Amino acid sequence: MKALFKLFLYASAVLAVAAACEKTGKEDLGDVSQAGTTVISADIESLLLGQDTRVWPDGAYIGVFGSESGTNEKYILKRAGAGLASAEFYGPLVSGETLAAYYPWQDVFAGRADAMPVTLTAAQQYSEDDALDIFDRYCPTAFATMKNGAMKFFYPFGMLRVRVELFDNIKVTGITFTSPEKGAAGMGAVLPDGSLKMSAGAVNSITLDCGEGVNSITEAGFSEFYLTMVPGTYESAFMVITAEGEDPIICTLDGLKVPRIDAADFKLASVSVKTGGPEGFTVNEQVFD
Repeated sequence: MKALFKLFLYASAVLAVAAACEKTGKEDLGDVSQAGTTVISADIESLLLGQDTRVWPDGAYIGVFGSESGTNEKYILKRAGAGLASAEFYGPLVSGETLAAYYPWQDVFAGRADAMPVTLTAAQQYSEDDALDIFDRYCPTAFATMKNGAMKFFYPFGMLRVRVELFDNIKVTGITFTSPEKGAAGMGAVLPDGSLKMSAGAVNSITLDCGEGVNSITEAGFSEFYLTMVPGTYESAFMVITAEGEDPIICTLDGLKVPRIDAADFKLASVSVKTGGPEGFTVNEQVFD
């Protein structure tokens, strides 16, 4: 599982130019050309997620863009930084009023300093994995843009947890989340201010396919389902839960707030569907740690 993390790159366009003369350690000189090299300090917050402490892995790369020069420049973790929360990356010089980066680096990444592309599929698959693994599957890339002379890496999407807790066991075959007024998935871009702008063709529905079905009653007394989606407030959203041999359960989710995932606290939206109420069930929502 890739790390969920918070990073800080202490560099600015001016500092990047000045740092061009800074030399890498001798042990690193074989990794990239020494000509026009700059060093960026990066801090990955050490987190305890499950049983894993999150630190920079050996051989980590980040991709860096500059609005004036530098396109998908490969910045390499200094070897001494492997296994540490704070380390340095170095690579070809980048410059400009706007700097942006992403992790992990890819050989081909069609981004710009003022628009880093993102894509989220609307067709998602149920998994028994924990929420972190599921989120990582649909949102494997973290981004950073320059703000106040520093870069903070973040994940552009959020997550909705659906807990089904009914008196009678049903076999859930799928969940569809729909937002008539707001795109929930599709293509978009991370802008210099860190905001996420979805394209005009963004998808308004996300479908979670549960295959042959998932029992709603487990050893815990309930079942949980996770959908990765665009963060924000969904004013008139609704959700349809389909089950084998049962009528669909339709849940109204007016004003649902889905926060952007932050590695420091991993808050996500939660909807609980329980037996009771005039229509046979109740829907409660919250944001939890």
